[in-house]
Amino acid sequence: MNAYLAVTVTADVVAHMADLFSREYLIERVEHVVGNTVTPSLYPRVSLGPGQRFASKGSFIVKLGGRGGGEPEPLSGWITP
Repeated sequence: MNAYLAVTVTADVVAHMADLFSREYLIERVEHVVGNTVTPSLYPRVSLGPGQRFASKGSFIVKLGGRGGGEPEPLSGWITP
């Protein structure tokens, strides 16, 4: 899901940029598109902004499955620092 989000956002940004290719403009467009995308992600709250280069600022605490490699079991809700 994260790879799909990255590819979708990048495709939207490059299509919007037309002939204005610059690193700064690319980052600005990515920040804007990530905050407004409807593309699903593994994280419930994904956003970027000026000066922040982390897409998600929180986590779940989970318990890993048993010896059989079962599904992770959430032990908490979404935690933000």
